[in-house]
Amino acid sequence: TFDERTVSVSSSGGTFGALQEFKLDATNSVPLQHLHFDGVTHTIRYRCCKREITVLTPLQQRYMDTMPVKVKEDTSNLLISPMPGSVSSISVQEGDEVLEGTEVAIVVAMKMNNSLKAPKSGKIKKIWAK
Repeated sequence: TFDERTVSVSSSGGTFGALQEFKLDATNSVPLQHLHFDGVTHTIRYRCCKREITVLTPLQQRYMDTMPVKVKEDTSNLLISPMPGSVSSISVQEGDEVLEGTEVAIVVAMKMNNSLKAPKSGKIKKIWAK
């Protein structure tokens, strides 16, 4: 989709960073700057805003239309370790009140102790690690 509509896109080519003309539905042309391509997603600048777009073939689009939309899980009330490791110690118990920044647990990863701190103040509802 481009400006809330599905379109066919063709490009004049060119190098990254250069201003390019993209044709939408073989009729309308829009100028945009192609910044980066990671093999799947193109990063462009359009109307002074950076946007990420994915270009699909008609067959890929038909498959995408049948895929269920993945709903992002709300993890705002969870403390999730930013790296894999072993839980060395847990500094709180269920029911404890903690303030933002309070150390909750220590995770050992790559022979280093990593302190996990409460991202916000609240009450410890459940501890899943042992």
